[in-house]
Amino acid sequence: DVVFDDITARSKLYRLLQQQWLDANGMGLAAGEIKLKGYLLKQGSVRKNWKIRWFVLTSTQLAYFEREGETRPISAIPVINFISVARNDTIHTGFGIVLATTERTLLMESDDRDTAERWYTAFCQLL
Repeated sequence: DVVFDDITARSKLYRLLQQQWLDANGMGLAAGEIKLKGYLLKQGSVRKNWKIRWFVLTSTQLAYFEREGETRPISAIPVINFISVARNDTIHTGFGIVLATTERTLLMESDDRDTAERWYTAFCQLL
């Protein structure tokens, strides 16, 4: 077993292993029909700060990138790992979405109600 004292190193290793798995299993961004894409705020899993990320939801995965046009995601979560989705009107803008997966819970926000509703509906359709 590998022991990590530094949470950043553990996080980087997790992302590296996840990307290797996605590459090996043919789950790059091209895999699956694109359901929705656009910018959302996402809360970080380690520092809990909020950052703008470009999200792409396909029929097989949710991937997010630092900005639109990038080809290598920061992270990608297979749809089969989705557990539940809920609206959250108590954070920042009031247009939040909480996506629970087998590995983590993602907190995301839109700057308007219509966009948040489109994302919520798209997630629900894939559950």
